[in-house]
Parts: sequence; C-alpha cells; structure tokens
Amino acid sequence: MEIRLFRHARPDLSIRLSIAPRQIPEFIARYDQAPITGAPDATALDHARHCALALCSDLPRAIATAEALGFGPERRLVDPVFAEVHLPHAEWGWPRLPALFWAILFRFLWLAGYAHDGESIGAARARARLAAARLICAAREHGSVALCGHGFMNRLIGEELYRLGWRGPHHPGYRYWGCTHYRVDSPPEHP
Repeated sequence: MEIRLFRHARPDLSIRLSIAPRQIPEFIARYDQAPITGAPDATALDHARHCALALCSDLPRAIATAEALGFGPERRLVDPVFAEVHLPHAEWGWPRLPALFWAILFRFLWLAGYAHDGESIGAARARARLAAARLICAAREHGSVALCGHGFMNRLIGEELYRLGWRGPHHPGYRYWGCTHYRVDSPPEHP
C-alpha cells in the first residue's frame, strides 16, 4: 500500500506583502481563496498516475492542485480534516512586515505552544492522527492514494505515518507540487 503526500501548488498571492500581525487572519483568508499558479512537472504527474484516489482538504488550492494532477471529482474526496494547521497571530497594529516574516515567526511561536486564535499544537497533532487514519483506510481500499494537502499538516501526517511503521521520510518536503512517498507491506489493523 502507498500514500503520497503532495503539497499544493503556489497560490497567486505574494507572501511578501507588508502586513501588521492583526491582519494575519485577513491575509490568510485571501491566501485560502487565491487561485494556484503554474502546472505540475512530469515527476508530480508521474506520482499522481500511480494513485487510484486523491484525498484533499477543502481549501481551494488543494482542490485545484488535485484537479491539475488529474484527479477529477470522481477520483477525489474532499475533507476539512486535511486543511492546513491554523496559524496564530497577535493583535498588534505594528510593525508592518512581509507576511512571510510573520508566518515564520508565528509558526515558531506555535511550535513553542502559542496558539492565540489558532489551533494548538496538541489539537493539530490529534487532527493529523485522524487524517492519517483516513488515509490508511483509503489506502487499504484502493492500494495507492494521494493527499493534496498543506505544508505543516502534511508534516504532522507524515510523522504519524512514520510512527505507525510506514516507510518514508520522517518529515515530508515543503516544495510546492512536492510529493513525499510512504509505503507499507502490511499495516497494523488499527492506526
């Protein structure tokens, strides 16, 4: 059985826009709705061809990525459990710095336990366990499945698959269109 974790395509919104920390939720809402740019390369398309089914988050960039990889509605299951881990923020109106700076800063703070108006690391890990279980069930039924997901949630899912004995890297990659491959010969009965 195989599970391939794809990171979504690049959204068409610059992460270099200057924003204040209290504008993070507004920026994320725009990022979540932005169309994707570019097309998958031959390697990504080859990985997708090996999968009978794609599961993806309910965010437009994940659905559009699945479509671009050749997973039409009949070969795609959408589930919010696979959505990106919610990014915390602060209510400061200053300073205005690139959104990328704030995303990195608040993601590090999140890893240290800060979760203001976001999802705690414990809640995200619990959701990743549920997501991994759903992927494993789909892989049992279909043999080889893809997940069109997001950087941090894919990382947490990859850690869970690795913990459950699936062969593959401990941490999936973060490259847009990137694919991380996990396989197992005989999975445990219950993830």
